[in-house]
Amino acid sequence: DIDIIQSPFNIFDRRIIQSGWYKILQNKKIKLHVRSIFLQGLLLCSQNNLPRNFLRWEKLFNEWDKWIEKNSLKKVQTCLNFVQKFDYIEKILIGIQIYMIMISLMFYCNHLLNINQLHG
Repeated sequence: DIDIIQSPFNIFDRRIIQSGWYKILQNKKIKLHVRSIFLQGLLLCSQNNLPRNFLRWEKLFNEWDKWIEKNSLKKVQTCLNFVQKFDYIEKILIGIQIYMIMISLMFYCNHLLNINQLHG
């Protein structure tokens, strides 16, 4: 029997939800762990730094950057908040290649823990 499924999931890639698979997993009591919440770091970088093979989605990344700026948001926080809105997601797996991203995540997660301690 399968206990856990790991799937990519982020603001741009919602296939696990849109396909209905998360409902199937939920009904079978299979835990959902998600990865690639930063789309391999592409959701965190500047649109100007997109790898060549992602340029066909340049307009989408441009809209993302404009939306982030318009709403005065932080990209790391926004990506984490988006995933955390889905109660059925049990764990978020994060691979970190850049030291500053790790520091930013640690700061944000520590901030969340402090808020939860105040309210919990």
